[in-house]
Amino acid sequence: MTVMVMYGTDKDMLMVKEQEIKTQKRYEGCDVREIDGKKNTVQEIRNAFDTGLFDLDPIMVFVRNPTKIKKISELLESAPMDVLVIKEGDMVKSLQSFSKHQFQKPKAYMQEDDASEFLVEEMRKHYGITLDLRLSQAIIKRVGVDKGMLRFEGLKLAYISTEGEINPKEVIGVIAPLMERGGVKVQDAILNNDLKAFLSESDRFERTSKSNPTMDFLNLFYKSLSTWIEILSRSKKQSAEEIGKEMGMSPYLVRSILLPKVKKLGMGKLKKMMRLIYETESVVLTNGVDPWSKFKLGMISIFF
Repeated sequence: MTVMVMYGTDKDMLMVKEQEIKTQKRYEGCDVREIDGKKNTVQEIRNAFDTGLFDLDPIMVFVRNPTKIKKISELLESAPMDVLVIKEGDMVKSLQSFSKHQFQKPKAYMQEDDASEFLVEEMRKHYGITLDLRLSQAIIKRVGVDKGMLRFEGLKLAYISTEGEINPKEVIGVIAPLMERGGVKVQDAILNNDLKAFLSESDRFERTSKSNPTMDFLNLFYKSLSTWIEILSRSKKQSAEEIGKEMGMSPYLVRSILLPKVKKLGMGKLKKMMRLIYETESVVLTNGVDPWSKFKLGMISIFF
């Protein structure tokens, strides 16, 4: 089995690459297990590396803070599954013998250029869309160099691109305030059917919301959910190219990103989510108790 160590001082890139691999592995039906040397007990770490008779799906273990795990090199060498180790900072002797990939944070004066090139490549690689480097630099000036945030800005740009290329007018219309980016993270977790990420991002969104987190989010989510339902409905009779053209979206985004994910969620779950939006809005409008918790609990029941 393969053990890969990602390490370095660029925490953003380590996070982005980790999330990319997790998303891909989950989409492939892999049993993704996550452990943290600082947070998990010895028994929990052992359990993550155990395989049983009924473990039919391929397994991949993600390890953070590996230096806090005793005899980590022995554990990795005997692992019966693929393992990705994420080590912030310099390489250590106990991980030296495994395959490695380094991500070093660029010097301060190079960070904006590095982030601009990152966004251009994200758009090309994930959505098949051309983003002019000068436009990317304009986005960086407004949004910042956080690569996690830039991924979500890229997703929003992909939603409105129809010609395979982003123009300045589209950029101006899509760059959003921090509140909306938080909402996109919650929606991304839902689209990926990732309950753990949903709970984490929901809590973060609630903490950072300046007014009413429930209505702030529901207004955003309703638009996205309507789009997902329409895509899935159309897919019974139309190709991704036809859907993209008629809905004013990138065919690549429909074909490679949205359609596979909404198919995996299924129309049943999507309809339940729409019903939950209406039910939660009713709680808000009647001044009911804690509508945000109602929404979260409702989503948990849908996930299960």
